[in-house]
Amino acid sequence: MIAVAAALAANLSGQTPLKAVVLDMPASAREPQVAVWSRIAPVDPGGSDPTNVILKANTYVVSGTPDSVLLSISRDKAESFAAAKPIAKVGSLALGMRRGPRIAVLGESVIVTAIAGEAAGARDADLLCWRSTDEGASWSEAHRVNEAAGAAREGLHAMASGPASDLFCAWIDLAQGTPRICGSASLDAGATWSPTRVVFGESARICPCCHPSVAIDGTGRVHVMWRGVQDGARDMWIAHSEDHGATFSPPTKIGQGTWKLDACPMDGGGLASALGRTMTVWRRDAEIFQAEASGTEVSLGRGEQPAIALGANGFCAVWVTKRGGALQFGWTGRSAPIQLADGASEPAIASSRLDHAPLVAVWETGSGEATRIVAARLDRVQSIGR
Repeated sequence: MIAVAAALAANLSGQTPLKAVVLDMPASAREPQVAVWSRIAPVDPGGSDPTNVILKANTYVVSGTPDSVLLSISRDKAESFAAAKPIAKVGSLALGMRRGPRIAVLGESVIVTAIAGEAAGARDADLLCWRSTDEGASWSEAHRVNEAAGAAREGLHAMASGPASDLFCAWIDLAQGTPRICGSASLDAGATWSPTRVVFGESARICPCCHPSVAIDGTGRVHVMWRGVQDGARDMWIAHSEDHGATFSPPTKIGQGTWKLDACPMDGGGLASALGRTMTVWRRDAEIFQAEASGTEVSLGRGEQPAIALGANGFCAVWVTKRGGALQFGWTGRSAPIQLADGASEPAIASSRLDHAPLVAVWETGSGEATRIVAARLDRVQSIGR
């Protein structure tokens, strides 16, 4: 594992100070996702200095094996990570092509969701939620989020947290046999979930094998993005909810171009909402684009599997040039991406809503039994790679 980390760091020799940490996880672990929680305090309480300092920053990395959901925690701002521990054992976990667990943090509460069933390949799968109220030390039993048993068997979902104790999950729902974009809200940090809501129900206009994306902005407004099918095109669409996910607006297309494709690209993009802006990132053909939900698209470069988060220098995206190809990193105002590593897949990125919090990316490297999960702080890369 040390050799892997050294090789990753060597990719940035003379360019950026990437410190890659190879997580202590089984070789079968796949599909990493990351969440960051920070606590701040004033530099000069009651004084004239208005700035804050990060007192504590936990980083949580979730991943899955065919029969378990795993969590690795860093309590030193992503400098090191404890060995992964199982949150739960399952019969068959949905993995691959952007499936796998999702994670969110609300204060000391950590919420993990995953799609799992008993049948091989999770063909009877439900969307399950586990909740910790002690920073990941202990976990609740699984709670089923989807109402109709087996409705989440496509294995594709997303989850996001809001500014209070609100969460929203969206998934490809097959309760009626054909795909719908459905969702459920929690207003108590994952303790209970609302009945299933239909975000968009026109099955013929939904790309069935691309994962949805979710974001909740500072006002509690919920945004759900998915890849659609219309007139032979596989473009991205977004809908919004003003009532915590109870009802949604008619969807609108994202970006100006279109992608004519008679196949599913299995690539659903990424979504982040903060600072009064909702930013999207997605793949069209062999190119990655970024755009506000109703704004002009900007090309970030060649690639696929993009993910996005808000960092100290604005919205930040990671993606790969191809599955197993070079890992790229770009952010608001940067003209060209920085290559972080050779050979990466399934990247994800996260920070907290607080200034000075770590910006952390995770990804898979290697293949087969040599596959490893890697994490790295990217805010340090930004400080030099302007």
